[in-house]
Amino acid sequence: MIPMATLPGITPPKFSGAKNEDVFTFCVNMQRYLTLFQLPDEQAMIIMAMHLSGVAGKWFNSKYPPGCDPTTAKAVLEELHNTFNKTIDRTQLRYRFHNLVQKGSVTDYGREFIHLMGVLNISDNPQVIFQFINGLKRETKSQLAMTEFHTVQDAILAATKYDSTMFVRSGFHQSRPKHHDDSAMDVDMIQVKS
Repeated sequence: MIPMATLPGITPPKFSGAKNEDVFTFCVNMQRYLTLFQLPDEQAMIIMAMHLSGVAGKWFNSKYPPGCDPTTAKAVLEELHNTFNKTIDRTQLRYRFHNLVQKGSVTDYGREFIHLMGVLNISDNPQVIFQFINGLKRETKSQLAMTEFHTVQDAILAATKYDSTMFVRSGFHQSRPKHHDDSAMDVDMIQVKS
């Protein structure tokens, strides 16, 4: 164990939980600090308590009051990261959800759309169904635009059916060889019409 007095210029990072602070950087730097000085978990908990303030300090003191059974510093830092990273993540997820458009298959787009609905706790409603349809590729969107759907899942099924029908009719083959390499051109996927 390195005595803390031998490296006086190295101080633990501080974190208050303010929106402009990066919880990931704090957690990484605190873990480095605790590793450098090889502090046991009991001492690490004290160091963390002393360097958390604001809402992060309140969170820590309510979860780990003085005298509580010590847990591992690593577990506390993971929980701190998960707690204070959610507000940023939810904002980013909400932005991603509202700007989501189909780039690949309808299945992939639908899966991502449903996943984000679940994470953001968004329920089926006409506006969300419209948003899903509006994010489809042009041909599929125009085909589904005049149809009324009761759920997003219904719209996904209709879009998937339309898309697969169009691929079969136009002569494209969607299945890939078992050893498909995305970095190389897949000649089997190209079909020449005579």
